[in-house]
Amino acid sequence: MKKNLHNERGYTLLLTLVLITVVILLFTTFTIKALSQQKQVEKTDNTYEVTAIAEMGVEYYKVKILNAIKTSETNTQSIINNPDYTAEDKTSKITKLYNDLKTSLLSFKTDEPPTTNTGVKVFLEESNSKSFYLKGSNPPKITVDPVTKNSILEIEVVGKVRKDTKSIIAKFNFPNSIANSKTISTNPNDTIGSPKTFPELIKKPIFPVTTKAESILECKKLTNITEDNIKTCFSNAQDFSFKSESLQDIKNLNLYYHGISKPNNLNQNFNFLNNLYVNHDLIVGNLKPKQNSSYYVSGNTTIETIDFKENHNLRIWSNMNLTLKSLNTTNNFDIYAKNKVTFNSSLSGNAITIYANDIEFNQNSTFGNITNSQLQINNSAIFNEVTTINNTDMLIKGSVYFNGQNPINISGDSELLINKIVFGPNQNKNNVLKLQETTKLCLREYDVPTFEMIQTTANSKLYVIDKGILLPKHTQNQVHIVSEDVFYANCKFSSGSTNDSSIIFELNEMPTKDNIISEVVYQ
Repeated sequence: MKKNLHNERGYTLLLTLVLITVVILLFTTFTIKALSQQKQVEKTDNTYEVTAIAEMGVEYYKVKILNAIKTSETNTQSIINNPDYTAEDKTSKITKLYNDLKTSLLSFKTDEPPTTNTGVKVFLEESNSKSFYLKGSNPPKITVDPVTKNSILEIEVVGKVRKDTKSIIAKFNFPNSIANSKTISTNPNDTIGSPKTFPELIKKPIFPVTTKAESILECKKLTNITEDNIKTCFSNAQDFSFKSESLQDIKNLNLYYHGISKPNNLNQNFNFLNNLYVNHDLIVGNLKPKQNSSYYVSGNTTIETIDFKENHNLRIWSNMNLTLKSLNTTNNFDIYAKNKVTFNSSLSGNAITIYANDIEFNQNSTFGNITNSQLQINNSAIFNEVTTINNTDMLIKGSVYFNGQNPINISGDSELLINKIVFGPNQNKNNVLKLQETTKLCLREYDVPTFEMIQTTANSKLYVIDKGILLPKHTQNQVHIVSEDVFYANCKFSSGSTNDSSIIFELNEMPTKDNIISEVVYQ
C-alpha cells in the first residue's frame, strides 16, 4: 500500500500568513494615507482660516485709516472756512494737521502684548487663540511711487490661529496733502474768463462738510467740559438735555446735529456754541447766538428771530434756501444761501456780507441804512424798499426790482454793478435812484424810462453801453455812454472782497473705501 506524499497543510498555513501580511500592509498604507490626508485637510483649513483672519485685519485697519483721513479732511475744511485766519495761518495749521495725520498712522502699534485694552492686538475669541496684529519687524511706512508720484501707506498685517500665522502686506493710496493752495491775482479788478463780464465781488464760499466723521463722540460722552480747548461732538437729541453733562458749560463746541429739523432749547443748552453743522433742514425759533459763531445747514434754513443784542461776527450758511423772519440792527453778519435768501423783516447794519443766487425782501421789509457791506446776487434781487446804502458794493448779475415810495440814496464810495434795473409801479418817478458823492453805477441793460429815474451828481459816475438809444439830458451830465470794451474796463470794483485773498485753499480729492487699497500681497 502506497503512502500519500502530497500533504497540503503546510502550504495553507503559508498562504494564510502571506494574506494576513498583505492585509496588514494594505491597512497600514491606507491608515497612513488617511492620516496624511486628514493632516493636509486640517492644514488647508488652518491656512484658509488664518488667511481670512489676516484679511479681516486688513479691513480693520482700512477703516481706521479712512476715519483718520476723514477727520483730518473735516478739520482742514474748518480751517479753510475760518475768516479770522490769514493765508499764513491756514498754511501752518493745514500743514500741521497733515503731519499729525501721518504721525498717527505711522505710530500704529504692532505685535504683543496680548491684550485688548491697548488696541495693539485684536482677538476674535475669548480663548485668545485667534487674532490679527501689525508685524513689529515691518512697521507702517509711507513711500512715494517713483512713477505716479503718489504716496503709499504700507502695513503688514499678521493673522494668527493658534500656532499658525499668515502675513499680508497691504498698500493704501495716501493723499500727498489734504489741501492745496494756489495764488490768484491780488488785483481785485482782474477776473477769470471773458473780459466782457462783470468781475466777481465775493469769492464763492466753500460749504463745509456737515456729516460727522466716525471718530466723533456723542456730546453726552464728553469729559472735562469746562476746559477751554475746542471740543467736537454729535447729537441727534431733540432738546440736547443730557442728565450726565451740562452742555451749557462746554466752551468752543463744534456740534454735528443729525436730529429733527426743529430742535428745542438750542439757545438754552449751548451758551458757548462755536460751530453748528446740521445735516438736514433747520427751523429755529428765537436764536441768540454767541459772538463769532457759525451755523452751517445742508438743507433749508428758517429762523424766526435773531437776537443781536450783544452779538457780532455771526455766520449763517444754508446749502439750499434761507429765510430770516425777524432781525434787528446787526454788525458783521455773513449770509450765504446756495439758492435763495428771503427777508420777512428789515435789514440794516454795518459790515454785512450776502452771497446768494436770489434775494427777496417781502412786503413791509426794507433794505436800508447799510454801510461798509457787500452783496453778490448771481440771479435776481427783489427789494421792497431801499433807503440808504453807504460805502457798500453790490453785484447783481440778473435783474434788480426796486419797489417803494422813497428815493434810494447811494452814497460814499459805493459801487453797483447791475445787469438790469426794473422799477415797480408804486415807485416815485422823481429822481428815484440818487448817486451821491463818489458813487459808481454800471448798468448793462436799460431803456429810456429806467434811465430817467436815475440821478447823478457832480462826482458820481454812471456807465452805460452805447446802444444807439437817445438818452435824456441829466442835470449834472455825469453819464458815460461808452463802448462795450470801455464799459467793462471801467466797471470793476476798486476794493477787493473781504473774503478774497491772494492765496486760496482747496481740498484735494481723498481716497474712498472703494479705491483706497492699491495693492495686497500675500506672504
